[in-house]
Amino acid sequence: MNQSVHATFDPKNYLLDRRIMPERVAFRDKENGYVWVHPDDLKPARRERLKEKLINDCTVRFPEIKDCQATNTFISVINKLVPKDPHLSDNVPESYSKDEVESMASNAPLSTLIRNISDVRPTSEAEWVREKDAVVIYYLIDHTLTERGYPGLLKEVVDNLAKRGIDNPEIERLFHELRGPLKLTTTEELSTTELIRTIKQNGVEGVASLLNVDPHFLRDLYDMVEVIAERGFPLNDVINWKAGRSLEGMHGASPQALMEAGLHARIDAMMNYMDHVLRHDESKREEHTNEHLVVAALSHVPPILAELFFEEGGKIIFTPESDLRNLRGIAATGYHVSYNKTDLSLGSLNHIYISQDLGLPDTTRTIVHELHHLFYPQTAFISEDQALYADELVAKDQQRLRTLKSLANFYEAGDEATKKAVMEAFASISLPNMPLDEALRNVSMTTFLGAINEAYHFLQMESPTYNRISTYNSPLDRYRELIPRYSEMRFVEHADHKEMLAYIVPGITEIYKDIYIPHLEARLDYLNQHRPSIVSVEQQRTKDNPDYGIPAPANDIKPFLRQWHEQKDGIIVTHPIGDTRSVGNGFQPYNAPDTTIGARTIDYQGHLLDPNLQLVQRG
Repeated sequence: MNQSVHATFDPKNYLLDRRIMPERVAFRDKENGYVWVHPDDLKPARRERLKEKLINDCTVRFPEIKDCQATNTFISVINKLVPKDPHLSDNVPESYSKDEVESMASNAPLSTLIRNISDVRPTSEAEWVREKDAVVIYYLIDHTLTERGYPGLLKEVVDNLAKRGIDNPEIERLFHELRGPLKLTTTEELSTTELIRTIKQNGVEGVASLLNVDPHFLRDLYDMVEVIAERGFPLNDVINWKAGRSLEGMHGASPQALMEAGLHARIDAMMNYMDHVLRHDESKREEHTNEHLVVAALSHVPPILAELFFEEGGKIIFTPESDLRNLRGIAATGYHVSYNKTDLSLGSLNHIYISQDLGLPDTTRTIVHELHHLFYPQTAFISEDQALYADELVAKDQQRLRTLKSLANFYEAGDEATKKAVMEAFASISLPNMPLDEALRNVSMTTFLGAINEAYHFLQMESPTYNRISTYNSPLDRYRELIPRYSEMRFVEHADHKEMLAYIVPGITEIYKDIYIPHLEARLDYLNQHRPSIVSVEQQRTKDNPDYGIPAPANDIKPFLRQWHEQKDGIIVTHPIGDTRSVGNGFQPYNAPDTTIGARTIDYQGHLLDPNLQLVQRG
């Protein structure tokens, strides 16, 4: 399908359906922190729509119980303590080893990525049983603490220990801290040694007996864990199950029935709580202004991408803080969360979290970057041949970027004769049907050289930038950054210089236009064919017109960008966003070249592009 079919999508739909969440006035569910509600959704005209949203958010298989690092580590330690059933096989099914996956990813990163090959080996039959038993023990302890007046204590203690890293000695300390609340009688504390010995010797049954757990609860817990294990241990299922068990008349019901009843009880409870607690303070005009800023930023996203994010229930949560430490516990200014129930994305959770302390240009950069991160090609919408072809194009661009970086360094360090020779070299590697003059039309040399440097650092997988950032250790981690980083250049910094960008990275440009965008179109068409739109926008327009102004038009960002570049004296400075938070805010790789040239003059006759070209690092 041609992209123009979707070109009419209006980013104001995010305002109409209250998908832009000001963190300070929105409601966040304390049990599953990924459930967000805009205060306006509580108005009578929107309540049915709110229920639709909450049903999706409270049934999606995200987050998983083990998505919390502390809880995952705790369960993993319990897993090691639980005795192994001698009747079950401990043979691990055949799979790719970690080294094999890394080797494949080095040679064919997109092909490896879309096949979703994991570097975690499959679980044996015995390990799978121990995994489920560990989850049962976790909830046995959590249930006992709740029954004795300490709800949430287990997670609190586990989180505190996680700051130092939980291991076997730490797990003993955790049990030691819980020995009082987990007392066996009203006067006798539970011995740490006794609890650990019971787990090792008698597993789940022993722990249940030691804690005097009701046998009916243990049976229900076992049944529930069997169900959620097949679904990846989603936290939503556990929350819904707990809510269902608290209802009258549900004794003996199946886990599925408890989850269904608990879902609706949970939603009703949340809505009642919000009715009593949230205030609809329409005086918070600064929040509404920031919502408009987000819409203005969304205007610079390809319409097909903005529409797909919308149709899959996407939300943007923003904070006025300088980073996301209070909101998501990380020092980044942008962060994305994505979960799809299936590879075909029927029932999803897609969130973007941003700091709005950045101002309009960097807010736009962050939203463009994170949106492209959310929708990497999937096997359902891209063929293996396309993936292999994309890998070839990326490989060619990697060599081209190294060549362009060398030429840029020669130009910056050279005299007039050298600069002339470099320009001839740039012309010699022009694209077919696009001479250098056309690629650089209305582009200053400063902009061109800055774009080369930016592309070298963020579109070249072996660049010094990625080599110094620990979060980009694997080829797949680096490959995931290419499209988002390219999109920043294409839609924000060099939106008016697409020919120049195509000259610098022709392969990635082709991938974006001929593979990535068609993949988005196929994915959106699939959604439209298999379920109704998540919201009737026209109904919202007529039934519940937003009671605050029209967002800034799309072109309002250009004066900001122009002023932004002029303030930087034409040198593009990119502050890290997304998950590159380990780089400090002061990181400005383009203020000066990181290499210098060993010779001031060069022989252009075929030698300038010699792969043995030597650059001398600064001493």
